[in-house]
Amino acid sequence: MKKIGEFLSSDALKPYKVEDLPGIEGFDILGIPLPENQTDDAAFETFCQEAVASYWHYHGGCLVGEVLDDDFRVTGINALRVVDGSTFPSTPASHPQGFYLMLGRYVGSKILQERLASEEALP
Repeated sequence: MKKIGEFLSSDALKPYKVEDLPGIEGFDILGIPLPENQTDDAAFETFCQEAVASYWHYHGGCLVGEVLDDDFRVTGINALRVVDGSTFPSTPASHPQGFYLMLGRYVGSKILQERLASEEALP
């Protein structure tokens, strides 16, 4: 979190800061601001305890067959796909990283197959 604080304080992000927003000079992180004192370990410990929650792994917001088609495209938008945990109807029984990796590989393989098929169809 301290590295994030350093990043947010960098000159590169100054154009993206918003006036009157709590946080490090105009950023809001996870609903509560990062501690102003970047060297205060106790404040960062409190921040992490208050900010970390299991609900950050969203599931079910972009279900296949409702929001997405069978190829994980957003319905009505061919150039946009959603390939993340929001496509799962419920939380996997174990750590979700393996599921995300396999889903990405599966959809990536489908995209490559589609591209190869469209190249073969060209005159």
